[in-house]
Amino acid sequence: MNDDDPLLGFTRGDVAKAKILRDSLRTLRENSQDPAFRKLMDDVLAGRATLRQATGTQVFDREVTPLVMKTAERMEELSEEDMERLAAEGEAVEAEINARYEGRGR
Repeated sequence: MNDDDPLLGFTRGDVAKAKILRDSLRTLRENSQDPAFRKLMDDVLAGRATLRQATGTQVFDREVTPLVMKTAERMEELSEEDMERLAAEGEAVEAEINARYEGRGR
């Protein structure tokens, strides 16, 4: 991760969030069957397009909206304890990534 990372601007310089976002975008790309969406994610990951630009496209909306809806449904089914556990796991991952990149600049 370096200062040239196009996602650092989106995360306001937060290295951990940029890493998590990059991994998430790669996962979305790898799991998509839509060549247009895959190219869009390639463009975002390479810095040829911003994430803001990508989210404003029909290609992005067509691919991501159903996933968001499915995730929202699953989240509604979770108990409060499960939600707290998932939040703690996410915070731990973010802290681990921050510790890994600490001292390398943000």
